[in-house]
Amino acid sequence: MLITNIILGELYTNCYLVSNKSECIIIDPGAEPKKIIEFLHSKKLTPKLIISTHYHADHIGGVKKLVEKFDVDFALGKNDLDYLNNQPAWVSNLITSYEKPESPDILLSDEEKINIIGLEIKIIATPGHSPGSICIYIEDNLFTGDTLFRNGIGRGDLPGGDINQEILSIKKKIFTLPDNVNVFPGHGESTKIKNEKNNNIYLA
Repeated sequence: MLITNIILGELYTNCYLVSNKSECIIIDPGAEPKKIIEFLHSKKLTPKLIISTHYHADHIGGVKKLVEKFDVDFALGKNDLDYLNNQPAWVSNLITSYEKPESPDILLSDEEKINIIGLEIKIIATPGHSPGSICIYIEDNLFTGDTLFRNGIGRGDLPGGDINQEILSIKKKIFTLPDNVNVFPGHGESTKIKNEKNNNIYLA
């Protein structure tokens, strides 16, 4: 398994390609789909699934073109579906390459497991930043979207957000994972569970 980070768009969203041999899944293609397509072609990778950690424009802005190009399914946390059509205008306006995707092909639930490209993917529901925010757990790697950052957490004041619920999600659902799990957030640098337990001032 190989993890590649491509930073996209005006909000510097971390898009992750998790690949196994010639196939991959795409996590949070928030903008600049052309950049993703060019990388996939250069590495001869075929995407088999797109997963967005939440509904915000900077995490779904490139989905539409990728689905059209590769005829691949798009998955989203089930509790974000009602918010998908109600993007905060200030976010969608910031992403010049943003295109609203069609409704998700797959709605994801807490503790759901997906076996694809030879990997087992576990979905962990972490509501707070948005009602349907999810983390994606693959082996000893956790993709946290905007729920947990290195030394930070996501804002809770966007539609459907709840900062207290977000903190509870982190403590109950993320900090119960092993300390050595790698954390790959939606923005900024990667970290580890142990580092955030010890150093994240928002979670003291």
